[in-house]
Amino acid sequence: LESLVEALCWLGEGKLRAFYEHLMGLKEEKKDCLVAAALSFAETSDHPAWQEVCRLNQFYPGDIAVLSPLLLNVVELTPGQAMFLRAGTLHTYLEGTALEIMACSDNVLRGGLTSKHVDVPELLKTIEFVTVAPADVYLKPEREENGETRFVSPVDDFLFSVIQSEQASEPFQVKAAEILFCVEGHQCIRAGERSVELTPGSACFISAMAESYRVEGVGRLARATSTP
Repeated sequence: LESLVEALCWLGEGKLRAFYEHLMGLKEEKKDCLVAAALSFAETSDHPAWQEVCRLNQFYPGDIAVLSPLLLNVVELTPGQAMFLRAGTLHTYLEGTALEIMACSDNVLRGGLTSKHVDVPELLKTIEFVTVAPADVYLKPEREENGETRFVSPVDDFLFSVIQSEQASEPFQVKAAEILFCVEGHQCIRAGERSVELTPGSACFISAMAESYRVEGVGRLARATSTP
């Protein structure tokens, strides 16, 4: 099993797609046998991916998608880090608390690890079977003025940054609709004659018509901006 997983790293796009399609299309009896064999091996391995297989099986026993950590990169983010996934990238959230920003979309397709509807044929139409090194998904933070740190992604659908509130001495200019999310601390957002108080876990919407707003307080704000 371990050599099989290592071999997946060398598969091209077409072969990787064929492997995944075959895996997801197995009959239930064969799926059960494969998962059982994988769990037997995982219990003897200290590799992070195999350990995730064991952990996922505790929540979704027998689901063929518990093998996902063997097919995908296992990426760990520490506080203050950000990553970017292109459209068509198969992914799953495992644990912890994070903010996810998505471009406009009208569909969510699932391949497993859920009690909701799973549509494998439709999923296969959207997945991009391209290998990516784990280091290539991280976004490099870029320090800006006014206490803002930007995480620039390679798309023009949205902008994302984090504001250190006590360093925000100047107004922020508004070019498109925004969402401000309080990560920590306490802030007061003032736009014209209107204001709103934010505490951890709360958020506010800034209209594109606001032109500008001020941030007063301490802590960190996540700023998500649509592109004009």
